[in-house]
Amino acid sequence: IGLGLLCLFALPATAQNHTFDHIASENTWVWSATTPLGSLVGVPDHNFEVEGPTSANLSGTPFTNGEVLNGNLTMTTDLAGYIPGPFGIHLADITVTDLTFSVSTPAFTVDSAGDFNTDWTVTVISGTLTVTPLGSSASATDLTGTSGPPTPNPGSVTVDSTGQVVLHSDQSATFSFVDAGTGISADFTITGTLHGTGGP
Repeated sequence: IGLGLLCLFALPATAQNHTFDHIASENTWVWSATTPLGSLVGVPDHNFEVEGPTSANLSGTPFTNGEVLNGNLTMTTDLAGYIPGPFGIHLADITVTDLTFSVSTPAFTVDSAGDFNTDWTVTVISGTLTVTPLGSSASATDLTGTSGPPTPNPGSVTVDSTGQVVLHSDQSATFSFVDAGTGISADFTITGTLHGTGGP
């Protein structure tokens, strides 16, 4: 009976905060964007990398529960593209510069293999969208605070051979933008790998 009472009133393991370092070479992404005028063509392409820290609470040994709290992930290059028109003209040139974003999740359960599924929210910390329509001057929009809807993505938290905790997730997120100056709207999608190592 005493053992049963101990099990009944046992408290869950206390969550421990972990900081993960994401290096650019392990965090490669691609972007795409569609507008009412057509899809964007990337210049020089649609590839980019991100780097920076994320923070998560993890509990259990091995891990049984977790929550990604925030991040400060910076794109290592600015993004550029254009909306193509007839005869090779650009209907509009578009850039996204100095973009930094955070990721977060609600609390989730981790299985015995270290895998989990949860909703991820990507929120822009800073960045500027600039649209230059054909024959018009540029219009800039501050993207700070822009976020996409929570999106289900898989992930894992494991321990590597060196004892480092590894956070990994294959990510996809979509934002909807409207340039304040021109009224041009766009659905902007980023897809890639979120991979970081760290510890308490």
